[in-house]
Amino acid sequence: MASKLSTVLKRRPLPKVVVGIVSALFGLVVLVSGLYGLYAFSYRGLIFPNTMVAGLAVGGLSQTAAEQMLLSQIRVFEGSTLSVAIDGEPVTITPDQLDVSYNAAASAARAYARGRGQTIWRNMIDQVMATIQPIFLDPVVTYNASALNQLLDQLGTRFNDPAHNASLEYVRGKLSVIPERSGQEFDRSSLNELLVTAIQTATVPNQASDFPLRLAVPSLTSEQVSQLVPSIQAVATHEIRLVFEERSFTVTPDQLVSWVTITPVSESGGVDGFYEKSSSARFDINREQVAGYVKTVAAQLAQEPIDAKLTITNGRATVFAPSRDGRTLDEAKTVIALVDALVTRRTTSAEGGTVTDVTIQLPVTVTKPSVTSSTIDTLGIKDLIGTATTDFSGSPSNRVHNIGNGVKFLNGWLVKPGDEFSTVKALGTIDGSTGYLPELVIKENRTIPEFGGGLCQVSTTLFRSVLNAGLPVTERRNHSYRVSYYERGIGPGLDATVYLPKPDFKFQNDTPGWILVQGSTKGNTITFELYGTKDGREVAIDGPHTLDTTPAPPTVYEQSDQLAPSEQKEVEHAHAGATTVATYTVRRNGEVINQQIFQSKYKALPARIMEGPKADLPASDSATEASPAELAPPAEQ
Repeated sequence: MASKLSTVLKRRPLPKVVVGIVSALFGLVVLVSGLYGLYAFSYRGLIFPNTMVAGLAVGGLSQTAAEQMLLSQIRVFEGSTLSVAIDGEPVTITPDQLDVSYNAAASAARAYARGRGQTIWRNMIDQVMATIQPIFLDPVVTYNASALNQLLDQLGTRFNDPAHNASLEYVRGKLSVIPERSGQEFDRSSLNELLVTAIQTATVPNQASDFPLRLAVPSLTSEQVSQLVPSIQAVATHEIRLVFEERSFTVTPDQLVSWVTITPVSESGGVDGFYEKSSSARFDINREQVAGYVKTVAAQLAQEPIDAKLTITNGRATVFAPSRDGRTLDEAKTVIALVDALVTRRTTSAEGGTVTDVTIQLPVTVTKPSVTSSTIDTLGIKDLIGTATTDFSGSPSNRVHNIGNGVKFLNGWLVKPGDEFSTVKALGTIDGSTGYLPELVIKENRTIPEFGGGLCQVSTTLFRSVLNAGLPVTERRNHSYRVSYYERGIGPGLDATVYLPKPDFKFQNDTPGWILVQGSTKGNTITFELYGTKDGREVAIDGPHTLDTTPAPPTVYEQSDQLAPSEQKEVEHAHAGATTVATYTVRRNGEVINQQIFQSKYKALPARIMEGPKADLPASDSATEASPAELAPPAEQ
């Protein structure tokens, strides 16, 4: 078989023309490949010819050279002014106004990448096409489109006289048509295109373009609007009352008319309006405006539920401030109800019926508070579980006032089982609007007057009542230095400072019932009583014990031009430092359920004396000049 095939091939050789064609094609491929390789090699590291960026011929240049050429062009453009005219009046615009920013390096890299980086055939096609016709590339640039739109808006406000469509108004019980009015406007889109092109090409137009004011024709005429008046009359000229319990809101005809939107309709479009269309216009209700109105109603109805405030009378919890229900308007349902009412009016009118005023019951969700007169007996407020009293004798009048004012905000506070009580949150805003007076507080290692000075007497007393009740303390911080008010009869170590927003005093209600906080002042004492449900817990407090003390540093003298020469005034007493510890243990049925150690560190602070500017400092080892204060702790009341 093989010998026969060999014989056939010998007898029938390939035609010479076929061999010639194949050889020619092969040679052509070799030639083209060689020429392409030579061409590509000759432009290694260079941009291929006939490449234009921002109108500049960068072909044959390296990336670096192209970047420098582009930078020169960009600097010229960035320092230029774009001049146009609107209705003959000159207008100048600078690139800085539009936050124009070019990237010359990225632009040069884009030009260099043309004809490189893709398949060999794609690269070859790009390079061949570049020899036939130039390749135009825009520079890499960003600009602020919002600033451009704002600029065009400002020019529109300055030059345009917008057309006004025919519209409706409701005056003295009558629906009237306000005629349309033509206007004049410049071609905004063409000006926008000119500016964007200038930015994208980094070139300033050779001559200023003039944008004349053109006639602006309204899209709605009186005739079109008048055709819809009967239908709109039926829908929008009768009141709608929105009612919830004793509250009532009236949607007046002029309000309803303001919700009507009229839009032109193409005769060939065949688009039906929501309500009705004439041959060239339709009307609908603007739901966004309806929703905006409903939101104002919701704001007037909205209220958070408020628990009743309780007090203890003859050993029993009673209400001294009533509870209040919470209310929330379902805005989405209200919008639907209003639109449905208007649809019903249109249908009634179309069927020959009589349109009248409408009353809509508002869909309001009522939220009951947790504590009301009817739920008192379920709260478990029946036992005195903890109490404490402290003495603030010797306090200035403003401090006495602030203590009584602070007690008022905490008195009657209720803590649910499992909840955490925050003294700072319960006190709320502390300033003159809430009844506080300026008094001394600890701030930046100084004692200075601020609103609410003295509230730490409140938080310290509450802290001790919480300890006596056996409740977990979740946040407490001692004062930066010792305060005599809180050491009477007990020594340092069981105080609790507060200041908005930090530090705070917090505790948790881990009892089976609610806890009622009762606070009061009598004479020079403040008392807190905590009422709830006793669950057999017992409290033991070991301490506070003073572990060590530190004497006050030498007196600090500070110069003041507010004093006469040699005059001195003590502005801060000396405070000895100390470290104390108290161990707080709570047991139930002999088992420890909570144990906390309260360690308090009080800084030693020197006395501070102000003296006149010309007075000499006493030559005493116990005195020192003022030095920059160390990093101050948070402020304290």
